[in-house]
Amino acid sequence: MRSTAPSLPNEPAGRLRKFSPLSYHENLNTPTLILHGADDQDVLVEQPYLFYGALKDKNVPTELIVYPREDHTIKERPHQLDMSRRVLAWFHQYL
Repeated sequence: MRSTAPSLPNEPAGRLRKFSPLSYHENLNTPTLILHGADDQDVLVEQPYLFYGALKDKNVPTELIVYPREDHTIKERPHQLDMSRRVLAWFHQYL
């Protein structure tokens, strides 16, 4: 008998899978800067590490920065300044 229990959103076959960039990494070749909060409960910190690894495996230029104590929104002023500098430098290099 087949189970009809719904999958959880974060399971590989879950309904949120289609929104994960990791689901499409094989199609990506755009240089990617990943900025993430270590305490993010909306997108757990394991996700950017997996995405980063997948892009590196394809030799896509990528950088991952994880900000300690931050959640889904980067709030600490020094982190905001660092993030702004990194984004500007990334754009300067790749645009």
